[in-house]
Amino acid sequence: MTRLELARLSLVRFGASLLILLTTAVLNRVLIVEVGLAAGLVTVVLAFQHLTSPLALVSGRLSDRVPLGGRRRVPWIRLWTLIAGLTVPVLPWVAYRMGSGVVALVSSAVLFGLFGFGLKAANLLVSALIVDRVADPAERGRCLNVVWIVAIAGFIVGGLLVRALLPDESVSSEQSLAAVTRACVLMALLAVGLCWLGTIGLEAPAPPREPTPLRALVVERTLGSGGRALLAFLFLADFSFFLQEFVLEAFGGEVLGLSAAQTTGFNVTFGLGLLLAMTSAGVAGTLFPTFATRRVLAISCFSGAAGFLLLVASALWRSAPMLTPVVLLLGISKGLYNVGLSFSFTALSTPADAGAVMGLWGAVGGFAVALGSLGGGLVKSVAEDVVRSTPAAYAAVFALEAFGLLACLPLLRRARL
Repeated sequence: MTRLELARLSLVRFGASLLILLTTAVLNRVLIVEVGLAAGLVTVVLAFQHLTSPLALVSGRLSDRVPLGGRRRVPWIRLWTLIAGLTVPVLPWVAYRMGSGVVALVSSAVLFGLFGFGLKAANLLVSALIVDRVADPAERGRCLNVVWIVAIAGFIVGGLLVRALLPDESVSSEQSLAAVTRACVLMALLAVGLCWLGTIGLEAPAPPREPTPLRALVVERTLGSGGRALLAFLFLADFSFFLQEFVLEAFGGEVLGLSAAQTTGFNVTFGLGLLLAMTSAGVAGTLFPTFATRRVLAISCFSGAAGFLLLVASALWRSAPMLTPVVLLLGISKGLYNVGLSFSFTALSTPADAGAVMGLWGAVGGFAVALGSLGGGLVKSVAEDVVRSTPAAYAAVFALEAFGLLACLPLLRRARL
């Protein structure tokens, strides 16, 4: 895979970042703060975009076994991205009405589930295509790191676009809905267009091959040496990193009094941290023949725990100035975590089973993200009922994240890397 081909493939993840930004940084904040829906209700519905992640194992296996138009990856990548893109313009209209009845609530959950599945399936097949095209396992990790960096750039560019598209002052619910819908339509068109253009000519016709039976593959990955510890680490770390996914922007609005445009800016700061960490780790991976995967993952857990403890202090002291450096630190921590996982899972894959292995990664990690995203709002709501303090309720969410990342360290020592 040439550098130009890798750059074009990365556009798929760039476009996906634009769409993810709309749900994790815009819709959740607007629904909780401007529309006034309960945080628990909003996070339950939005978490459906991750609850469908276990289906990624099925979609990955499907690409291993069933070529479309003679190709195993690119047609499926385009199909799943198109499905996700078609749901995006409808999401605001349905989401704003989710509190009006059971039908609206179920419709919102279904659409978010379809959106999340489409993006997850497409993104994991990007990784599978890298495994198909790159023979050296270490080089696969470096290539996937480049894709991650471009995806982060998507969050940064998307954050800037959203800040320009959304009003900076309080507006009516109808005006807010119109502004968010315009942003969704624009982002969906960009994401689908970038996916289609970026994947032209990237895959040759698929040669015949016999993939490993799925049951044998799953057993090997989960019951082999350190396999269960690796998946347990993956699950707990993803859960801990994402517990605040749907409440951080709401925290900025409810506790610190920041506007929707200002809280959307968290993603720019977080993205800069991700970019800094992944670029630095990528350079290190290029300069040195071996990559210290275990050490990088340990550092990510330590620094992430420190960041969440600082968020606890920000919540209890209602300190807005310290929020920006803390979000930057969390971005750095998550970037190191992403790099470590990229090197680990691409090294475990072969072209014959890359779709299924990446699907297993997506299924376990995605389900953990779903529970984390869901749990953040629920923990906040329950804590608020108990302590009768909104800042302390948010602090409880951040403290739980710090504890979870520290608990990952014993698992990491036994994990297969």
